[in-house]
Amino acid sequence: MSSQTANRTADPDSVQFLRLVVGDYRCAVEAGRVANIVETPHLTPVPNTPAIVTGVAQLRGELTLVLDGAAVVGADETNPDDGTRTVAFERDGEGTTLAVEIDDIDGLTDVHVDDIEPGAPPGLDPAAFLATVASEDDVLGVLDVPRLTQRTDEMI
Repeated sequence: MSSQTANRTADPDSVQFLRLVVGDYRCAVEAGRVANIVETPHLTPVPNTPAIVTGVAQLRGELTLVLDGAAVVGADETNPDDGTRTVAFERDGEGTTLAVEIDDIDGLTDVHVDDIEPGAPPGLDPAAFLATVASEDDVLGVLDVPRLTQRTDEMI
């Protein structure tokens, strides 16, 4: 995990994660990487971009690229009838953000560092995940925000 952005809890051996729901998948992101969470705003399509890009939106006065969460994690699709949210992440060392559409927020969870394993959970896109964490009732893939940002920059 990134010591620069990991959100430490009262236990110095734990990392706090925001649990996300994307389609039928549960995943997580280090809470310290989250810039904001909003109901999905009006998106403006961006011509000639890959299908992973759902559009751009104004988030806190900044033009932000928004990605399809299902495409990011390798899921078949999200559940758009349930309403979606957008989670914006700060790029490392930059003030700009990148956002991902998700179906829901499943809360925060503290995970002991011994329960964090490198690599993606089985069946999910290994390029999108930094690690796997085992929680009380689930296995979560931890999104690799820096790699996601780099991949996005290369695509567009």
